[in-house]
Amino acid sequence: MMTLDEAIKHAEEVSNSKCDSCGEEHKQLAEWLKELKELKRKKKEKCKWIAYDYRTMCPEEHDIENPYWRIPETYRDALKYCPYCGKEIDYSDIDNEENEK
Repeated sequence: MMTLDEAIKHAEEVSNSKCDSCGEEHKQLAEWLKELKELKRKKKEKCKWIAYDYRTMCPEEHDIENPYWRIPETYRDALKYCPYCGKEIDYSDIDNEENEK
């Protein structure tokens, strides 16, 4: 069984072969596999949220100065995914801050 990287390498090697139709198909396949690899990488990333003030939290990578990005901490249990980017939310900074108190 091949890994994703091995499949990309194989598709790229075949795309450089003498057979034009087969080469073009494998070139497209290699591009799709690279897109899949990037999507899988992005899926593992999380959206880091921080405490904005004593009662609200917000996503660190979004426009935190915009008040519409800030959400009351009471919504935390209901929010598993960022409503702005769709990534899973990482509350570790907020958790660490609460543990330090």
